[in-house]
Amino acid sequence: MSLIARIALGMLIQPVMLVIPGLILRAWPPKVINSIYGYRTPRSSQSQEAWDYANRLAGKLLVIVGVVQFLVFALLVWVAYHQPEEIQQKIYDIGMPLSAVLLVLLLVLTIVWVEIDLKKKFG
Repeated sequence: MSLIARIALGMLIQPVMLVIPGLILRAWPPKVINSIYGYRTPRSSQSQEAWDYANRLAGKLLVIVGVVQFLVFALLVWVAYHQPEEIQQKIYDIGMPLSAVLLVLLLVLTIVWVEIDLKKKFG
């Protein structure tokens, strides 16, 4: 596999890991509070109304941050494609760990956002 293909695959798969669960939560939100599927935190499980709200919001946020991350990474891959292989290697060496950190950060920020919103709305 070429270096640019590894960069593209490594960086563009991560946003997909945010968008797909977000789309699933949007299209098929869990109907009832459960311990298997959905946005499951103590605050989201306090009531059916909080549960429904949290799952809709989490799905929406995951799609938004995944799409934004995809666009940023697609631009980075495009820039890398037009660089010599030495620069591509540096982009790969630095970009892959940073993209993994960004994925975790975006997930944490999504949880924080939903929890703050739940607290405001449901106490």
